[in-house]
Amino acid sequence: MAKIVNLNRTIDLLKKNGYWVAGLDKNGNNSISEIKTISKLVIIIGSENKGMNKLTSENCDFTISIPINKKVDSLNASIAASIVLHQLS
Repeated sequence: MAKIVNLNRTIDLLKKNGYWVAGLDKNGNNSISEIKTISKLVIIIGSENKGMNKLTSENCDFTISIPINKKVDSLNASIAASIVLHQLS
């Protein structure tokens, strides 16, 4: 886990160093069950209210969604992160 000043600049640096960047988004292009283990993977989790901003989402290599019951609008960021980390571990 890291806190940084300029996320999009950091994404560019990570990609140049061989990392894949995945954004966690409720409308993600890939279900979490489709994601295979990638040795150099960075997962970006947006804020609980707004999610990721558009530019950050566009800079990700792919986005991941967590299938949830239609009655639930979204998950708390820490819960979503723990689900993703468990699935990928």
